[in-house]
Amino acid sequence: MELKIEGMHCKGCELGLEERLEELDFIKTVKADFKKGSAKIEYEESKLDMDQVEKVINELGFKLIK
Repeated sequence: MELKIEGMHCKGCELGLEERLEELDFIKTVKADFKKGSAKIEYEESKLDMDQVEKVINELGFKLIK
């Protein structure tokens, strides 16, 4: 799934987002791209909790574009 994320402006933003999202037990992999304003995630479909994903994104100061 590709998420549109507003507010990333550097490689540090990418790394921070990747690390925090990978801490969620249902996320397998994350690849963020600040230039595209997106993050591609692989996840366990049966456990996906988009509220938790959005909470992490918001805590980092970014915004999930729906």
